[in-house]
Amino acid sequence: MCVKCHALPVEFNVSSYEASLLSSVMVGKVAFTEHLINNANTANRDYHELLKRLNTTERDIWRKLAYRCEDLILACVFQRVSFSGQECCEKHFITVLGNLGLTFVTKNKILQDREAVAAGLSLDLRVPVKPLSLDWDNMNYRATVLQSGLRINILSDDKGYDSEVSSLVSVTTGERAMVAVSYTKIDNTGLHQSIVPWWDSSLSCTPSHAPYEERAVVGQNCHAASVHKCTKMRAGHLPLLERNCVLVTYPFWNGKDRFCDIDDHVYLMETGVNASQECQQNFFNECGAACEETVYTYSTQNTVLTYQLEKPRNDSWYVQGAFTMFYTKLSYTLFSQSRPDLMILLSSLGGQIGLFTGASLITFSEFIIVLLAVMIFITSRLYDYCVMSSVIQE
Repeated sequence: MCVKCHALPVEFNVSSYEASLLSSVMVGKVAFTEHLINNANTANRDYHELLKRLNTTERDIWRKLAYRCEDLILACVFQRVSFSGQECCEKHFITVLGNLGLTFVTKNKILQDREAVAAGLSLDLRVPVKPLSLDWDNMNYRATVLQSGLRINILSDDKGYDSEVSSLVSVTTGERAMVAVSYTKIDNTGLHQSIVPWWDSSLSCTPSHAPYEERAVVGQNCHAASVHKCTKMRAGHLPLLERNCVLVTYPFWNGKDRFCDIDDHVYLMETGVNASQECQQNFFNECGAACEETVYTYSTQNTVLTYQLEKPRNDSWYVQGAFTMFYTKLSYTLFSQSRPDLMILLSSLGGQIGLFTGASLITFSEFIIVLLAVMIFITSRLYDYCVMSSVIQE
């Protein structure tokens, strides 16, 4: 569990240690640094003394965080199989988000290897970079509801991904709002790729949780890095084979760092290190697979609501788009899917079941096992019924 907010030390004029106090103690009273874990009583006392020195409260601090943080990312990955990730995250985050008057963006992290030993959930809370007219007093007592606020749909056609505002409210009406679009490559790892935000329905860009953040000025165009992901597969001793590419975007990419994927696990390579060589040296012998190298090109895009994403040219690739609208009350995220294959569709369905019912996330194989068990049970009951019917007739 972690909190990421670069604005903490600057906004409150506190040291790194005091910033860690504000971050860790407020979020479910959970300390996440080694020092705080080993000195829990001391940290708790220092935290309350810090609140007195700042002449503030937890609620006021969260207000400022909602105004100042480029992104407030609350991550909860639950490793134990006997409980669900939803139960773990709700315990720590629901109160905090309710006080903010915002809902959270949810995305599944089905961290299941071949043994399917782990499952979890990750929460990303996107917050405004400048104050909104929020009724904090009323929202403090308002239940956190996911399905409320504005809705935006993403439609898919042969030309790519087009966006269309739902019939409830149009973003061109001048309402104060921030829209963020998220493009995600979905598989059993739930790899989260990028978020491209809009502010006040204008051609402007606000910082996002790209590999490196930069402060953007409201009104200027967003500089985004276009990422062409090409999978290279090795078949025995044959040369690497090119597969089709998928175009995604990383806003505010620094143009230097490179990423490498091995079996759908992402590794951030140090600046100047050849991604392919690094992958081959560290992971090829263990994974038995070649490196999937990500090639980056830099470009400038106008942040308009009809932002285009290249459509995957392979059905095994599954790109998910999500728009999040932050409005004067609550936010709502609607996920749109584009032609996933059967296994990915059922895996995603299992994740959604775990997310909204609190049940443990299920895999495609688990779904098939349950389905077969149900079919065997029904068949056995029908057989018993037929036997009993024949006995009665005789």
